[in-house]
Amino acid sequence: MVREGIKEAEEARKHAIAMELALQAAKEQAAREEAEAQAALAAAEEERAREQDTLMMEESIASAMEAQKRMEEEEKMREEADREMVETLRKAEERAAIARQAEAILASITGGEL
Repeated sequence: MVREGIKEAEEARKHAIAMELALQAAKEQAAREEAEAQAALAAAEEERAREQDTLMMEESIASAMEAQKRMEEEEKMREEADREMVETLRKAEERAAIARQAEAILASITGGEL
């Protein structure tokens, strides 16, 4: 009977050790899974940050291109306004020259009495 008690105690001890080992293995597995989940989360956050940086860079480039386009359009408008002003001045000078010629012709016809 004593032997059965010792045998049962040894079996119980073996069972307890097996349970401890299984519990320790389960804790280690849970820790590995938690570490993997944290690593996956960190990688996802890094990817999201890269995507956001890329989007911001693309928006910045698009904005700069739009600003460049506006500047070019404004420059063309200024150049066109300058050309129109030069043309207007040229026409005014031509009209003034014609008016002077007409006055000179009229003065020569009337004998200088204006």
